[in-house]
Amino acid sequence: MSKIKISFVQYGGFTYRTMVRVAAALDKNIFKVNYFWCMPGIDRYSNFKHPKPTPQEIEANIKKLESNGVKVYKFEVDRRYIPDPNLPWINTNFFEIFNKVKTDIVFCWRSGRQEFPFCHLKVPIIEWNVFGQYDPSINTIKSLAISPFCREEYIRNGGNKENSEIVYLPVKNKISDESFRNELGITKNIIVLGMHQRKEDTIFSDVSLRAIDYVSKNSNKEIFTLFLGGSDLYKKLANNLKINSFFIESTQDYKVVSKFLNTLDIYTHARKDGETLGAVLQEAMMHKLPVISHKSQWNAHIDTIGPGGIVTNNQKHYNETLLNWINNIEASKEIGLKGYTFANERYSFDKILNQIESSFISVFNVHKTKKFQPLSLSIYRKRRIIYFIRYYLILISTYILSKIFGQKGTRLIPKLKQIIIKIRS
Repeated sequence: MSKIKISFVQYGGFTYRTMVRVAAALDKNIFKVNYFWCMPGIDRYSNFKHPKPTPQEIEANIKKLESNGVKVYKFEVDRRYIPDPNLPWINTNFFEIFNKVKTDIVFCWRSGRQEFPFCHLKVPIIEWNVFGQYDPSINTIKSLAISPFCREEYIRNGGNKENSEIVYLPVKNKISDESFRNELGITKNIIVLGMHQRKEDTIFSDVSLRAIDYVSKNSNKEIFTLFLGGSDLYKKLANNLKINSFFIESTQDYKVVSKFLNTLDIYTHARKDGETLGAVLQEAMMHKLPVISHKSQWNAHIDTIGPGGIVTNNQKHYNETLLNWINNIEASKEIGLKGYTFANERYSFDKILNQIESSFISVFNVHKTKKFQPLSLSIYRKRRIIYFIRYYLILISTYILSKIFGQKGTRLIPKLKQIIIKIRS
């Protein structure tokens, strides 16, 4: 029996460590696995800056993939259009490289929207859908939602519930027993608060640090703050508030992440736009940490955390809850233990890997002889102006609505779209 040929296609490939782990772990007796990746190019018409892996991280990830039987292919992208992901990458050799490799199924991590280059591929696409958007392309066969929230959003946006299932991100167990306490001179009686996050200004939130400032002034316990990664704005705010803190540089080395999490007593999460799942929260729970967060635009982390913590309603609620946890630290540890049991059962790597492998096999068996006729690349000559007009209309409307209604205003246009879809169906 010939192996099923799976090609991972990932823009900015090595900033998504879960995809690397899955590619490496797939059963090579059943699957022949390829991993296509590129360094992120320039994002046009956006202030978003895609995280870039370091040379050391690239080397480590390629070594991990190749040592586990995965063939790695690098392609180039000079720049891409953020206004609409349908628009083509500029100065790319993706198709030149991809078309030389036999592929039965493409697997990708994305928002769920119709997107270049996937809508132009002649093979089935299985996506790991991280924002609940919907792609009507005929070759998008299955959408694996990372949370119940994402699946609900996918269906609201027009997706067929029969083509979707919930596949949580798998979580590694604690892999280190070390901590940073000795290195940083943190004694056992000091309560350590903090979180880890990718280095991106657009998701910065001041909620966590303002709560830490509050409890530092209202508790007689000695408190230390430790962050791993995150925007430089966190360090700036901590300095302005004169919080006793230390910031560790961002890393993809999970041993360092595990060591960092072992140092904390309470995981104090904050993110401007909320979470559509919350992988950092899963990791904290696997280290038996009680998790506190706040409500925002996306609130899937309420389900993610489960009994392992609380998602507060506002800053006052966050402040008071954190103060209570600090003053009753043993009780907060019990919350962390409940979260660990919950996460260990729900997010185990083997369980989720089996789900993904089953999806690959079922899609292959149904679609192995099907020939797809995707969108022609020539369509961009006709659509370019329409795309930009649409983008700027949405941009201006969202800006006005957010000024009137605050952050909730950013969700009004997507909700209107969902209502129209429901009426039309």
